[in-house]
Amino acid sequence: MSRSPRHLRPPIASPVGTELWPGIETEAEAEARNEDRADALWSRVPEVARKLARCDGDVWACRLPVCAICSRQFRIDVFGQLRRLATSHKGTHEIATIYFDEFPPGELHRADLQRAHDLLRQRFNRAGLGGATLTRPGRSTLVGGTEVAWQARHRRWLLHVHLLAICVTEADWGRLDEMWAKSRAADPILRDDLRDLPKQLSYLVKFHTDHKPGESRANRRARAYPLPPDRLAELATWSSQYRLEDFLFVYGKRKRGRKIVER
Repeated sequence: MSRSPRHLRPPIASPVGTELWPGIETEAEAEARNEDRADALWSRVPEVARKLARCDGDVWACRLPVCAICSRQFRIDVFGQLRRLATSHKGTHEIATIYFDEFPPGELHRADLQRAHDLLRQRFNRAGLGGATLTRPGRSTLVGGTEVAWQARHRRWLLHVHLLAICVTEADWGRLDEMWAKSRAADPILRDDLRDLPKQLSYLVKFHTDHKPGESRANRRARAYPLPPDRLAELATWSSQYRLEDFLFVYGKRKRGRKIVER
């Protein structure tokens, strides 16, 4: 039976352990969300819907980025690695959101993860993040996840990356700001100090199929609603050409599948 909830069920405490982050969805919630997504996709992207309906995260793992079960496990795997990086490396620790590009509805197929990541690495290299300087004794490390978000108010998909940035100086950020000076985004690079490790690191890698058409207020965040069926189908079609690990961006270390290793 098709279910169209008015808004997403809020996450509840997970039994997976206190070593993870508060509010992580449970396995049961992930399964329920997969059912909702499969229902919405049956008439539009049936091949994806079938995989979601069958996925158990184990023997029949579909490993689709749009799958709540597989993406949940991927986030858990990467979160532990991000936490180790944040606690074992000296230097400044910040969270950065960097804008890539935007696409109108129906044009998400033009988004290219590899090309976006290659451009980002080139700009980091040009900014001098790949080597030591007098103010930065070691190589910078920037690791996180790539996300596509639907912004109903602006009628656009926004391709961007959320990163844990370690050992990046103010001079480095200044050079990067100059490189994004001609960006169409009002704030192409947003930064924040790493203060709340579980909350902020858990935000870096996520695969949402919801959007927030309302406005956030001082005392509450905007409510999340499921994507409209056409936009969900567009996201599912585009993302199914990629693996979950393709959304992981690593600079200053190496990526081996979903593992972050030393160079």
